[in-house]
Amino acid sequence: MRRSSPTSKLLRQGRAAANLTQVELAKRSGESQSTISAYERGRREPSVAALDHLLGSMCFRLRMELDPVHDVDFQISNSRLQMVLDLAEHLPTRYRVRPLTIFPTQF
Repeated sequence: MRRSSPTSKLLRQGRAAANLTQVELAKRSGESQSTISAYERGRREPSVAALDHLLGSMCFRLRMELDPVHDVDFQISNSRLQMVLDLAEHLPTRYRVRPLTIFPTQF
């Protein structure tokens, strides 16, 4: 069994809240019981349309929204990256890097 995904947990929670067995959900939704089991066990991921249909069969509505990530400060991350790159430029090199010529031109 694979790790539970948020989708598989959502389906299991919805089915439990609707007090349905996998067989009952299969009859309501038109999906096979084995497909529902595969979704709930994390062996398969339903499409958004399939997830919406399954949740609708349990009298739930799928709602999706975007939440901005506030804990990432990109300016600090960018400045740290620039500091590392600047330090890397000043590191001593052991060998002189020569430009690579793949196809020498002859004129």
